[in-house]
Amino acid sequence: TSDTMPVYNQNNEIIGMEEVTNDPLYEVPPFESTISFFYKFFGSKFIPKATIRLVAAQNYISQSYYESATPGFAVAGLSFIYQHNQVISVSGGVKNLFNNRYYEHLNRRIIGTTEDMLEPGINFYCNLIFTIQ
Repeated sequence: TSDTMPVYNQNNEIIGMEEVTNDPLYEVPPFESTISFFYKFFGSKFIPKATIRLVAAQNYISQSYYESATPGFAVAGLSFIYQHNQVISVSGGVKNLFNNRYYEHLNRRIIGTTEDMLEPGINFYCNLIFTIQ
């Protein structure tokens, strides 16, 4: 494929156009895999789970859409679900257990900045779930 893109100077003024050929498809997500380990206790009333999310680096980027390469990362988490009865259950856990600094390839930068949008650090959560039948 062929596309044209503006060329900027140091003051962010357009000084010309450049033809980009053989540009890859834009917004291609990186390869990703999630591994989970869980075990059911007490007749499936209590289920703890450990999760590892692995994301590869993305170097297959579109120059004409101003994409930048992103590094790979790994994120771990622990969670549980406890089902008290047919109606009430509780779940909770921690995401990004090791407080890794990472950002997703498809996240957008804030207009006017060059900083990447980092994902939240360690994150605790708890849910009370009511099931209406």
